[in-house]
Amino acid sequence: MLVMVPGGAGQASQADPMREILEPRFTVVSYDRRGISRSPLAPGAPSPTIQTHADDLHSVIKTLGGDGVCLFATSIGCLIALDLLTRYPQDVAKLIVHEPPDTHLLSGAAREEADAGLVRLAQTFQTEGVGAALRQLAALLGLNPAERETDAPELEVTPQFIQDLSFYFEHDLGAGRAYRLDTEALRAHRDRVIVGAGEKSRTLWTHRCAQALAQELDLPLTLWPGGHNGPTAYPKASAKTVIDGLSQPHSTEG
Repeated sequence: MLVMVPGGAGQASQADPMREILEPRFTVVSYDRRGISRSPLAPGAPSPTIQTHADDLHSVIKTLGGDGVCLFATSIGCLIALDLLTRYPQDVAKLIVHEPPDTHLLSGAAREEADAGLVRLAQTFQTEGVGAALRQLAALLGLNPAERETDAPELEVTPQFIQDLSFYFEHDLGAGRAYRLDTEALRAHRDRVIVGAGEKSRTLWTHRCAQALAQELDLPLTLWPGGHNGPTAYPKASAKTVIDGLSQPHSTEG
């Protein structure tokens, strides 16, 4: 079983472009994150934390009868999956994380710049709305719609997507900023982790976060097709990268 942990707006459908290549080898499972699409937040419920999302992921795996599953996570989904690994290690056989956005992994000016960008993003959403925030997010992550596989599906900006993205800006953006990976606890499970970063995001803070995590865990960094949105912009190449990562014995030699 391969569980796909979505980033961004958190919809299960993020995994769809990669399914065609992955499903002959894996039972692929994806889900809508709490507060997103078919998993609405109950009225009056508190904003979910990364730990809440990890508890939900644990419940998904248990409901499906999984025990020691493979996972692929991208962006904020990495924080959720890595928290799962630290608190429910029995759930994870192998985990691939693609550009975990934890600014605590950075230091000095790099961290200050990344934190400032996220603060401005939250402020833009509050003052100018989701459209302006989406444009700013694209700039912050270096997203170029023209850089993609020729047959990769284009992003559909539907009312549901706008609603889900609004939830991300209002709730999950802050949850991600507040969370700090427990790298000491993760070292005990480093043999199950593969850290990836985009070939085209080398100058961006999310790539540096991945580099820093790989260094913290004394792991090699796997270069990924595309940039921060590589899994959706380059789904075929990304699926092949996932297959390669999960098919090979994983060495913990840096």
